[in-house]
Amino acid sequence: MMISMIAIFGIVILALIYRAIIPPPPKICGSPNGPLITAPRVKLSDGRYLAYKENGVPRDEAKHKFVFIHGFDCVRHDVALLTTISPLVQDQWTLRIGHYFPWLTYWWNTQKLFPSSSVATCSEDILFEQDRVLMPIFDSYQSQYRDLVRQQGEYESIHRDIMIGFGTWEFDPMELENPFPNGEGSVHIWQGDEDGHVPVILQRFIAKKLPWIHYHEMKGGGHMFPWAEGMGDKVMKTFLLGEPFVM
Repeated sequence: MMISMIAIFGIVILALIYRAIIPPPPKICGSPNGPLITAPRVKLSDGRYLAYKENGVPRDEAKHKFVFIHGFDCVRHDVALLTTISPLVQDQWTLRIGHYFPWLTYWWNTQKLFPSSSVATCSEDILFEQDRVLMPIFDSYQSQYRDLVRQQGEYESIHRDIMIGFGTWEFDPMELENPFPNGEGSVHIWQGDEDGHVPVILQRFIAKKLPWIHYHEMKGGGHMFPWAEGMGDKVMKTFLLGEPFVM
């Protein structure tokens, strides 16, 4: 009798663990029960699709092309300000789980026993002065797309980005070579020294390891600095006209 009860108890515990770590099925765009496909998209090497939105003159007439990519909790944008991808490295345990134990990512970001990702939960505790001023501007814009961002399910839309972004890549970014050796283009990083999402020390390290990158560090700048008045024009002038970037 005792052995049977222990066995049943063990089965129940395993069932609860399985239920906690296995995410619900995603609602893939274009699938029978998923959202409609409402934008052009490209298929990635891992089978996922990346939707995009074009603005400005037709691409075959454009003299300059800018690509804005922000894979975490974001959607195709109406404006293109930057061409850098900044990882979220403030939540160390969340990133360790995503890298070493990706099969626990869903559980970690939905459990209530320990603090999970402060970025995914939009915690204001990581905001410095400039971000607290600019966040309402960003929120007013993002609010019209918030449901669209996570329409395929939180795991598919948010957690998988963590697993892919901080998993094991096929290459080492620190070994990248200058893609524009003849000066036909340039690579820039803009980083605020009061960014609560991405520590400034990370971008300083990248700029030191890859000296061909033009690094612009903004004193008092936060993660939302692109939303500061006039910032988009300054970034574009640095790209297109080669003007020195001045805050």
